Amino acid sequence: MDFYGNRLVDLLVDEERAGSLKELAINLPDVVLNDRQLCDLELLASGAFSPLKGFMNRMDYNSVIDKMRLQNGTLWPIPICLDIPETLAKRLGVGQSVGLRDQEGFLLAVMHIEDIWPIDKEKEAIQLFGTIDRRHPGVEYLFGRGGDYYIGGSLEVLSLPLHFDFKQLRLTPVEVRQNAKRLGWKRIVGFQTENPIH
Repeated sequence: MDFYGNRLVDLLVDEERAGSLKELAINLPDVVLNDRQLCDLELLASGAFSPLKGFMNRMDYNSVIDKMRLQNGTLWPIPICLDIPETLAKRLGVGQSVGLRDQEGFLLAVMHIEDIWPIDKEKEAIQLFGTIDRRHPGVEYLFGRGGDYYIGGSLEVLSLPLHFDFKQLRLTPVEVRQNAKRLGWKRIVGFQTENPIH
């Protein structure tokens, strides 16, 4: 089986680089990730969102919103972006790096910012969900809990988010392939829900 985008992305850095990033992050601004953002980070880091190497930049975002494809033409139906509050966005700049932390303050990754832009929430809601009705869970998140700006850029991941539940079901793409091979599976079906998981 080929990997989507022709290669598996692995954003986890080695121990030496992790040490350097921890030193660097002492002086970086931080973004504390919510549960949804932690899930996206984990899927990016493990390669489940291959060929993405980080949160989408503005050109990929616009291409996905308008055509359901990455800029390079790869089919990609939903944007994978990091939303932040306007107050933080105004303090950040392209070329800067930020530490991505969990709610306990543990450093999970360093993001190298390539783009910062205000979110057109109404356009995104219409394009993705076909509605601006806040009873829709995706629309409710976008308008009610999401930030006002997106930042996009490459990631260097030190550690995956820590989980205590469903450990046997949290498999990386490599582990899924190993299990499929071990079980003799020849076909695997993927499914994307119409609505965000809620």
